[in-house]
Amino acid sequence: MKTRNDKDIVALQSKLSTILAQIRHENELLNHRLTWMWTLQGLLFAALGVLLSAHPERFVALILCLVGIVSCILIGYSLLIGIRVLDILNPHANQLSDVINSKLGLTPEPLTSVTPRVWSFLLPWKTLPWFLAFIWLVLGIYVAFWFDIDLTGLCIWSGQVSV
Repeated sequence: MKTRNDKDIVALQSKLSTILAQIRHENELLNHRLTWMWTLQGLLFAALGVLLSAHPERFVALILCLVGIVSCILIGYSLLIGIRVLDILNPHANQLSDVINSKLGLTPEPLTSVTPRVWSFLLPWKTLPWFLAFIWLVLGIYVAFWFDIDLTGLCIWSGQVSV
């Protein structure tokens, strides 16, 4: 026959397993968002490089830069929301684990690690989207004001460059 204490422990373990599943799911979402960010940014950088080397058109290049900036901002925002969710869930998981361990008479150990706040701004999921958005902004300014579009005499189709 289960006592009240046993039922409490089972309920707490159930809550803990739910929170750990949520943490695992959010970590997977962050991983997928970062993977898609790298894929999209690589595609956009390659498209910009091919466009500017083969058929330099300033307007299309600026549109690509704008798409790069907007995608970085949107992905960066979604990563920040995911990080906030993890910042809420991790202490709850550690607290529940401590309560369960104390009821069972075990030594409490943290389940999840918490990054020190001093260095947390250097984590890639916090820095990379904004860094890439800045690079797109610099490329957009370069294309808009300093990129020389006039390539008269450049023969791309024959493989020879004649000026």
